[in-house]
Amino acid sequence: MGKMLSNPPGPKRSKFSLPLLRLPGDRLEYLTGLKEQYGDHVYFRVGFEDVHLVSDPELIKQVLVTDHRNFLKGRGLERIKRMLGEGLLTSEK
Repeated sequence: MGKMLSNPPGPKRSKFSLPLLRLPGDRLEYLTGLKEQYGDHVYFRVGFEDVHLVSDPELIKQVLVTDHRNFLKGRGLERIKRMLGEGLLTSEK
């Protein structure tokens, strides 16, 4: 599977992780800070969901094109697919 890390770095897990929408301050700044601190592939929890933040162009191509069948999107996106429709954000294909 290319350059993907099996155990990517990220912030330490706490007993519970706040949902991203409840994070104080600028969420984009928070995600940018994670990338700057941990690199191009970061793992963290949002509520009960596992999140992989991928920012390297080669890794993004790997996830979206080369090995797309190996990556499933979270249940949250499945729930909102009815409202958003089939697209880059929600598609599993």
